[in-house]
Amino acid sequence: MCMKKIISMAVMLYITMTVMAQKGELAMNENIRGKENVSRNVAENMVGNTAENRAEKEATPVGKKPKATFIFDVYGEIPTTKPVFETEHYLGSDITGKWNTFIQNYTHEYDVTIGFTDSSVEILKPSIYKAVNKVNKYYKKALKKEEVSREVATSNMAHILDCANVMCFDDNSKSFEEAVKSADEPEEIIALFNQVTLRKL
Repeated sequence: MCMKKIISMAVMLYITMTVMAQKGELAMNENIRGKENVSRNVAENMVGNTAENRAEKEATPVGKKPKATFIFDVYGEIPTTKPVFETEHYLGSDITGKWNTFIQNYTHEYDVTIGFTDSSVEILKPSIYKAVNKVNKYYKKALKKEEVSREVATSNMAHILDCANVMCFDDNSKSFEEAVKSADEPEEIIALFNQVTLRKL
């Protein structure tokens, strides 16, 4: 009787150990598989991030400026006009010539005899004309408040006036006129003119 009990206990112990061993092996396999999945996910994320970073770096290369959006051809020097009544510009003689040329190019006065007025002023390409005037007023105020240096204001106004004086006689300025029409703030207008390249031929 004792022998039977011992044998049955031994069999039960064997079965229990076998089942536990199988469970342990299964758990180990699942653990290993889980680690492999985690490693694979980490590796894929690293590759994905690297690819995204590389794409971003290629889209905006370090040290390179964005390409000019608007290109206008200039044949020789940009002409300047000397009006009868010259207005001195607040940024000095370097800008005075460009400013008076701008006013002369964009505003045409005509004699009329209708109603109470004797003359009428026509403004060419009004979106450009208004934008340049807005930036001109902006720099005048910014200089008084010392928010911008005279050098920066002079350099930017010189470029803006050169661009405006070239575009005045260019038939391909429609896209720029539309773009500047939607620019409300002076900073937006300045940024837009910075996208203009004058290509000398």
